[in-house]
Amino acid sequence: MELNCNLGERFGACKMGQDDLMSSFGIFNAILSAVTDSASGGRPALMIMATSNHARYAKQAENYGIILVFKVFADRAYTAEGKLMFRSPPGAVLSERDDILEQVRLLTKKSQVRAAGGQLLAVESDTLGVHGDNEHAIQMVADIRKGSHGG
Repeated sequence: MELNCNLGERFGACKMGQDDLMSSFGIFNAILSAVTDSASGGRPALMIMATSNHARYAKQAENYGIILVFKVFADRAYTAEGKLMFRSPPGAVLSERDDILEQVRLLTKKSQVRAAGGQLLAVESDTLGVHGDNEHAIQMVADIRKGSHGG
């Protein structure tokens, strides 16, 4: 699994409402169309949030000739529906090293994530994200890399 980091989040909050990419299949199709229109050859790729119904998104992207890359987060909690929790509730942003490393273990070894209610959910993912606005992000990435290489 690839490892990535969201950088630049301290430049200001992005206001997301009910019109974000993963909440509306119509918006998802519009994005796919825009990616296809702007592609300059080859088969473009688009990174989106991993979802429990990834097959629906992958099939639609295939219709546009786009490769989807599904992203999960090491340091965020998920709802029972397999979506990211909003950041404001307690426990939505994981900050304890052991909690984050356990989530990474579940994601990389079992393709699962533990939802806020405790149940395990299957999730297909290609890349693992760590938020750059966490003051311990750099150390966490080092710990994740060390753990993934058996160290």
